[in-house]
Amino acid sequence: MNEENERELMMEDEKVSLVQKIKWYIVKPSRFFEEFKKNPKALIHFIMITILSAITAMITNSKTDEIKNQALEGLSGEELEITENIVGFFSSPVFVILGAVLILGLTYLISAFFRYVFIKLFKGEGKFKEMFAVVIVASYPVSIAGLIQSLFLNPSADTTTMDSILSVVNIWSIWQLVLLIIGIKVMFNLSMKKSLIINVGIFIVTTLFTVGSAMINSNLSNMVQ
Repeated sequence: MNEENERELMMEDEKVSLVQKIKWYIVKPSRFFEEFKKNPKALIHFIMITILSAITAMITNSKTDEIKNQALEGLSGEELEITENIVGFFSSPVFVILGAVLILGLTYLISAFFRYVFIKLFKGEGKFKEMFAVVIVASYPVSIAGLIQSLFLNPSADTTTMDSILSVVNIWSIWQLVLLIIGIKVMFNLSMKKSLIINVGIFIVTTLFTVGSAMINSNLSNMVQ
């Protein structure tokens, strides 16, 4: 019996391979976060997510070139040149990458901040940097999905309220939610019930805000037309 325990401890002490971590991430997220808790690095994952988001943004920009050109058709001379320079700057790889870094960083900081506040209210253990790391790591599904969806994007298609709902309530966002629930439970020694309350509550509020904003924009567009 002692030999078996020693063997298990030796296996746990061995460095876990990347393939094994990915496997745990997909099929055993609780085991993944138990391992991640030992050394929760945020920077490398933030870089990876930023790269995915920057590629997604550049693909999306390339697909909207035709729409941009149509918008410039009525311009000429100096006005056209100035507008083209402005559009070119905002579409440049440097701006896209910097924008991805700033937007993602701010989004993750806000998301981590609200979760961390509730964690402390529920007497959870851990630091803010650990929460920031969990939020980043849990966002791989939606980031990869965004990249895939950008390949099939039709920028000229009208966006409906249902499209707005599906943009935040889908298999990828549900997967992210599950990862957040399990990750926060493991990383901060919370009960599953408390982690569910925190993450599902934030998910519902975020969904309502996104759908509500889309409906307001749609109504404003109809009034202008």
